[in-house]
Amino acid sequence: MLIALAGARNGANALNRIVDKDIDKKNPRTANRHMPKGLVKDYEALGIVIFCFSIFIIAAYKLNTLCFILSPEALFLFIIYSYTKRFTWACHIVLGITCAGAPVGAWLAVTGKFALTPIILGAIVTLWVAGFDIIYATQDIEFDRKTGLFSIPAKFGLKGSFA
Repeated sequence: MLIALAGARNGANALNRIVDKDIDKKNPRTANRHMPKGLVKDYEALGIVIFCFSIFIIAAYKLNTLCFILSPEALFLFIIYSYTKRFTWACHIVLGITCAGAPVGAWLAVTGKFALTPIILGAIVTLWVAGFDIIYATQDIEFDRKTGLFSIPAKFGLKGSFA
């Protein structure tokens, strides 16, 4: 499970850095990250993504059939999240749902079957992650508005975000 988690998390993070490179270059808060500065090349980060996602799929296969069958859905969430701020302010919720896959996936890895308990735990993780991502995004309210990016803070303002 830890190998699957490490592959998923690191692959998704590397993909997000690739997808957001041009946005990060324009944002003063993120302009000094490795990819916008050219310290890490696109092909290097893409190699990390491919390697990590491959590790995730192999680990899912080794865990059980259900985990392997559901691995494309997880990969879809890992990939789509990086693009959501371009078309929906619900991007924080998508991130929460993506992260909620970890406890649900761990349950499926151990038991090999669905149950209500991991769904409840996943819902809690969704709200927790979405909540702190909304708070984190308050740093970029004006940048998001100026560049046409979607976020709850950009749509609803600081007070609306905290509500």
